[in-house]
Amino acid sequence: MPFATDSFTDSAGTLITAHTSDSGHSWTLHPATGASSNSQISNANRFRNGSSTKIIVAYINSAPASADYDVQAGLVYKTDQNQVVSVLGRIDTAVDTWIRFGHFTNSVSHKWQVQESVNGTAVQIGSDSNQTLTVDQEYTAKLSIRGPTVNVSVDGAAVCGSPITTSVTGAGRAGIHFNAIAMTDSTGTHIDNFSANDAAPFDAPSPYLVQQAINRAAGW
Repeated sequence: MPFATDSFTDSAGTLITAHTSDSGHSWTLHPATGASSNSQISNANRFRNGSSTKIIVAYINSAPASADYDVQAGLVYKTDQNQVVSVLGRIDTAVDTWIRFGHFTNSVSHKWQVQESVNGTAVQIGSDSNQTLTVDQEYTAKLSIRGPTVNVSVDGAAVCGSPITTSVTGAGRAGIHFNAIAMTDSTGTHIDNFSANDAAPFDAPSPYLVQQAINRAAGW
């Protein structure tokens, strides 16, 4: 079940901290990341960075039911600016600890990559998956976390050597990351159609099927 959704429908130039998500939640800029006042809604109802000196880590103010959940968003590529744009899970709201899945773009390569950050020390987990993005096409990047296991996909296709193991354990929050690139409404890579969903519980087997299994095991 979704615990947060956002299509970023709002007036152009609205700061992310002044925006309310479709699910009725506010966004907070992470205190340890040089949070930027230029994180804003574009004229196409998408989320982008506007600062060349500060990264953005923004988390939505809705708590998951547990540390097992999915985070996904549509990445809409515009131009190469050496940008890194990612979805985040298990964000510690006080320190730089999270899991990040995103796209790295420059004039030489386009690639998907997974990283984990623990108290500000970031390391890559998994492998690079190269993919050149098409201008104005939306790519759904999905980060799925279950215990120590991370699976990532783009438009439903597994990438980056999934499954991957992470050491980040706290439930934290779900959110978005941009590196320090001054994007405009027509440059960089923007975020659309954000959602965060609690892991579906396993269905308990019916008592009838349980009894059948017991009977078979007993040779009845």
